[in-house]
Amino acid sequence: VTNTLTCIYTIAKACAGGSRRRRRRASSGQFDSKYREVVDANRAYMNQMETFALVFGGKLFAETNDELITQPGAAAWLDMKDPEWLARVGEFWSDDSDAGIYVSPSECLNLTSSPPRRYAEGTFIEARYIAHFCQRWNNTQRYLFEGIASQADLPAGYDPNFIPHDEYYAHWQTLLADVDRAREESNTTVDFGEIILSKGLEAEQLALRDSVGICVEVRVRIEQELTMTRTAFLGALELTNDAEDPITNISVQLYMLPHGETNLSNNVTHLFVIGDPSPVFIGGVEGNGQVSAFSSSKSEWLFMALREAAPTEPTAYDVGGTLSYMVNGAVFEVKLFPDTITVYPDPALYVKYFWSINVFGDDPFTDDVVEPSIPFNLAVMFYNDGAGTASNLQIVSGQPEIVENEKGLLVDFEIIRSRVNYDTYSPSLALNIGDVAPGKAVAAQWDLVCSLQGEFKDFNATYDYVTPLGDSRLSVVENISIHPLVHIVRGDNQSEPVPDFLTDEDGDFVPDTLHRSEANDVIQVAVTLPAEVSLGAPIDDRINNRVTIRVSIGNSSEGPIYVRINDPMSDNQTLISVTRSDATNSSLPVENFWRTHRVRRASSGAETVEDWVHLFDHVSSGTYYLHFEAASAAASLVVVDVDTDLIAIAWGDAVGANTYQVSIRAANSRRREDWSLVAATSLTAYTIEGLASGTLYDVRVKPGLDGNFDSSPATSIQATTTGNASSTPSSTSGSSSSTLSASTTDSTSSSQSSTTAASSSLSVPTSTNPTTSTSSTLTASSSASSTPQTTVAVDSSSSSITTPDLTSSSKSVTRSPSMTTSTVDCGLVAPNMHACSKLCKRQGLGFFGYRRAPNSNGCVGTCTCAAATCSRTIHRGLCRRCQGTHYRKKDGCRNVCLGCASCPIQADSKQDCRQLCKRSGLPFRKVRHYDVVGGCSRACFCN
Repeated sequence: VTNTLTCIYTIAKACAGGSRRRRRRASSGQFDSKYREVVDANRAYMNQMETFALVFGGKLFAETNDELITQPGAAAWLDMKDPEWLARVGEFWSDDSDAGIYVSPSECLNLTSSPPRRYAEGTFIEARYIAHFCQRWNNTQRYLFEGIASQADLPAGYDPNFIPHDEYYAHWQTLLADVDRAREESNTTVDFGEIILSKGLEAEQLALRDSVGICVEVRVRIEQELTMTRTAFLGALELTNDAEDPITNISVQLYMLPHGETNLSNNVTHLFVIGDPSPVFIGGVEGNGQVSAFSSSKSEWLFMALREAAPTEPTAYDVGGTLSYMVNGAVFEVKLFPDTITVYPDPALYVKYFWSINVFGDDPFTDDVVEPSIPFNLAVMFYNDGAGTASNLQIVSGQPEIVENEKGLLVDFEIIRSRVNYDTYSPSLALNIGDVAPGKAVAAQWDLVCSLQGEFKDFNATYDYVTPLGDSRLSVVENISIHPLVHIVRGDNQSEPVPDFLTDEDGDFVPDTLHRSEANDVIQVAVTLPAEVSLGAPIDDRINNRVTIRVSIGNSSEGPIYVRINDPMSDNQTLISVTRSDATNSSLPVENFWRTHRVRRASSGAETVEDWVHLFDHVSSGTYYLHFEAASAAASLVVVDVDTDLIAIAWGDAVGANTYQVSIRAANSRRREDWSLVAATSLTAYTIEGLASGTLYDVRVKPGLDGNFDSSPATSIQATTTGNASSTPSSTSGSSSSTLSASTTDSTSSSQSSTTAASSSLSVPTSTNPTTSTSSTLTASSSASSTPQTTVAVDSSSSSITTPDLTSSSKSVTRSPSMTTSTVDCGLVAPNMHACSKLCKRQGLGFFGYRRAPNSNGCVGTCTCAAATCSRTIHRGLCRRCQGTHYRKKDGCRNVCLGCASCPIQADSKQDCRQLCKRSGLPFRKVRHYDVVGGCSRACFCN
């Protein structure tokens, strides 16, 4: 707590003081506004702590020239957690105690001999601080009788250890005002301490966010339709008029009675939803209907039973009615013979969505390579808490759709595969889930990829139920929720068919909750972090080419436990298994251990490497053994296609790898430094383009884990491009295949690769510090054989994603090796929109469009560049600032700003200007915040 406050104070000093250069950098309008939010949110929290410290120890802070220093004698009391000790203090200074309002020596001894506990278990406030408090309290009471209420009133020679009444009173008045305001703002009587604590935590998050820069945010929505078979009933009444007089004034009254019941007073139509008749007699069925002479007519009613009609078991009902009509003025009434129906119990579905928090994609800070997009998870669990079976469930997912992208970030999301429970993966977006029996669960999973790394936040899920009968009471979806997913894990019973879900509900990047599918319950998870983990020396098994490391954890748990370990091995060693140190030496399921690697960067440029092994177990064994095996090389590297300027290759999976690095060099060159890095990909096929014709090349593939290739074994092959040798070979580019022929395989299909990717982090500060937010809306729909439908809209996930470097990258472009069987020229192809834009800029052209779906020629991932350099493609808002007219497309360019010819491109900051220059394919030169030509301000200049 005090660290947070001193951190905020230090930020304030940086804004208000220091050198002119430092002050200008720290005091931007955006930072100033955010800093004020931080201070306002923390002010009440700070006042509460200062008041408490003032009573027991003294002033909490002492100010120096450069920083705020906490006073140990006062700050120590903020660590106290002992209500019983505080109650004793209250008794000792009460009027009816032995010494009255004073604390007597015996009472002080009592407080010292049984000191107050600290938050850390087994630790206590030191006796010297307690004695200091006793003296402070007694001095305060004596000084008040003498009229000494402030430090200014204190005579020379008096002990300065007392509570100044003026300081305390000021803090107290502020505290009362904060209590009233906090309760008013929260519109509740929640405890003031909880309100202030939550504000303090919010402010700390703001401070942390400012410390790593502001990220670009986009908003993403996924719509899904859930369908199932439902039971509905169709009641029909047909009237045939064989006479020459019409039947008029037709009225029909339906009733539902429990089977065998004849008393109409027991009518239970309130347990059913009855639709309007269709078709219907002319004039209707409410007293104005008619059937012409020598004709017939028919009315039908669609009706469905509510859950209360059969709560737990099948229930029979008799459906009948009364028919009244008139012929030649005579009124007739007929009792309709009832039919018997059986109503079966409905399912009651609890729908939980799980969306991965962290995702790997291209890192914008590495300009020389495109990091591969590692699949991350979207999952949904259906738990049936009803007495009836949910029949024939099917869920069809749409591809992610970016619905907000204020700054025009070139980012792309795509679902690449799906599966139900632990079934094999399918490339289809439609999943046939089948039946869900009462008390059972089923899970559907989708693997997605994102072209940039980022972090999802602000998850939200909503749904709509749509039925022809128009009554929401017919919905079988009881509840829908969404949770930030850390990892999909397997239950303690390895035969369970449905996975469990490990989540981070409080947003501190540490998993804390397990959602179990077996009973649809939620269990808190104990956490062990690296500081509490002890690693043994590696045990080398050279015969089996393995290394084993013993892991001892500092705390035990009788329930689920998550363990985070600093990764002890290099990436050329694959974690193949983890065993418990118990009577059976049993192994953890492969879903319950994974590795992640991430580099976090602060706006200052400082880097923090997070290289971790993660374990999840249902009961801690205290000791685990990590078994590593040397990573294998990519298997069966073959050349699948050559042309005058390209070589297409494919290879088999390498053990423990989920990414591959492709490099190339001329065959007559034998130096290690001559290898040219082409790309990294998560697929097992690649096309290298831009090669010289008639030239022999060495092509190398190195397997890696999550984009790390240190010390990995390499596999090489030679290939010659067709045609005559060229004296001026062109520059090399590459393309990661997004569509594979049947002979190639997806290297991320194993569960270990998939889960490793899912738990990898995706929050990235950008060097340009823009900020965007990604929302996700998932829509699901449930429909019956009688056509009632449910639409479930899930609004989920804001993702902060870093803007990549758009100019200095030699990153890859997509072309599938399966092109060998095609005579169609697909032109430029790319794995995503981001790569397409880079490809265009590398050729000095503007980005025009990208199409993921096959076009009329069957080409997938086609990339279209603008016919000319798009030097004035700026954001709509920036265009409007210089009174320009914004057009989406002109001369093959997107986002062209017209009408600003007299003004340079506008930018709010150097970072924005740098980004705009990169979008135009030009280097950044300078930005001016004062008026320049034509009375324009915030002018951005590119070379």
